Amino acid sequence: MSGRMGDTVLPTADKGETAAGRRAPGGGRARSGVVRRTNSRPGPYVSGADRGRIGRDRRDRTGGEGARMRERVTVGCLVLLNVVLLVSFVVAAYLWISFERAERENERRQEAAADSLLERDRDTADRTAGALTASRDTGTDALLDVIRKHTGSPVIAHDEDRRVFTAVVSRAGRYDPEPMPFGVTGEFERCFAHTYARRPGPGWTGEVAERDRSVCEGSERVGGRVWSARRELEGLAAGRLTRDGLQEALDADHLPSEESRSEVRDVVRKGRTVVALVLFRERYWTPDDEEAEAEQCYRLTRVLVPGDPYAADDPGGGTGESVTAVPVAAC
Repeated sequence: MSGRMGDTVLPTADKGETAAGRRAPGGGRARSGVVRRTNSRPGPYVSGADRGRIGRDRRDRTGGEGARMRERVTVGCLVLLNVVLLVSFVVAAYLWISFERAERENERRQEAAADSLLERDRDTADRTAGALTASRDTGTDALLDVIRKHTGSPVIAHDEDRRVFTAVVSRAGRYDPEPMPFGVTGEFERCFAHTYARRPGPGWTGEVAERDRSVCEGSERVGGRVWSARRELEGLAAGRLTRDGLQEALDADHLPSEESRSEVRDVVRKGRTVVALVLFRERYWTPDDEEAEAEQCYRLTRVLVPGDPYAADDPGGGTGESVTAVPVAAC
C-alpha cells in the first residue's frame, strides 16, 4: 500500500504482466489495481460503550436545560407571589391604620358632643331648680309638673320623706364623623338622671349624672304609652268616655290589672271636661341583667268641643279639642 495521505491504494500487477491483467488462481483474471480517493480522513474508532455514554451525555444536557428552565419559571412565580403578598400587606396595613385613626377621631368627636349634651342638661337642671324655688304651689303634683315641663322626662320618681325627685331622660346627640369603611352615622344617645332636692333653706338644688342607656329604656316606653293614650282618648266617642270604655281602648288584650301596662284607675266627667287617671307600667333590664319596672301615674284631660253629646250611653261621639297629660304622684 502506498500513495498520498487520504488515498486508498489497491494492489497493482507485477512487472511483466500484461495490461489485460494477471490471471487469478483458478483461471480467472484478477482486477488491476485502482487508486480511489476519499473526501475525508477516517474518524477515530468509537466503541459501543462510548457511544452509549455520549448518548447519555446528550440526554443529560437536554434534561439539564429543561430543569434550568423549570427552575427559572419557579423562581419567577415565587418572586411574583412575594410581590403580590407585599402589596396586599401594604394595602391592608394602610387601611387598618386609616381605620384606627378614623375610629379614634370619631370617639373623640363623640365624647366632645356628649360633653356638650351634659353641659346643656346641667343648664336645664339649674333652670328647673330655679323654677321649683319660684313655684308658689309646693304640692307634689305641682312640682312634678314643673320638672316634667323643663326636663321632658316621662317618669319622675319622688321620695316624699326626703323631698327628692329623680327624673331620667334620654338625649340624642350628633357629630360629624370621619369616613370609615363600614360607615358611621354620627348619631348617639345618652341617658341622664336629674336629681332635685330641697336643701335647708328656701331653695332647690339640681344635679345631673350620666346613667347606663338601659335605665332610660323603661322611661321611654312609658312615654310612648302616654302618647298613645292621648291619641286614643282624643279619638274616643263621647259615649265611651268611661273607665271601661277607655280601658278597652288602651288594653285590647284585657289583661288583669296587675299585668296591664295601661291601667285606667278612674274617669271623671265634669261638663265638657273629661279627666282620666291612668297608671302606665313598663318592664326593662338593668345593667346587672335584672328585671325592673318603670311606672308613672298620669292625669289625662280632654275638653269636648261644643255640640258633642255628654251622655255616657250616647254613641254619637265627638273629637277631642285637646288632650293634656300631666304626671301625678298617685292615682
